[in-house]
Amino acid sequence: MSNEAIWVNVIPNEKKTEEKHPDWVAPPNVEAQAKGKNWTIGVKVGNAWYNQAGWNTKDDSGNPTGGITIKLSPNTPSSASSTGGGQPSFAPQKTFAKKAAYGTNKPSGF
Repeated sequence: MSNEAIWVNVIPNEKKTEEKHPDWVAPPNVEAQAKGKNWTIGVKVGNAWYNQAGWNTKDDSGNPTGGITIKLSPNTPSSASSTGGGQPSFAPQKTFAKKAAYGTNKPSGF
């Protein structure tokens, strides 16, 4: 494989139970499974590893277009345990502005 290309391998998500879950996920790491670990094969970009997930693209009416949108998220070590537990969250992240504190004219945190 070329060092100038980034290869992203995904397989159908057989565990998808909600619309927000990805349609495509990283393939399992067979070597890790032999050691009792539930790891997947990520994507290496430079010296960093990323987790991949993909969603079938849809038109404005919600109909599939035949494409896939891939999301790469930095791989962060699990702090839950040394056995690598934890589930990645693929839900869209929302940010909301803080409400201003009552009795002041400026937002809280200032």
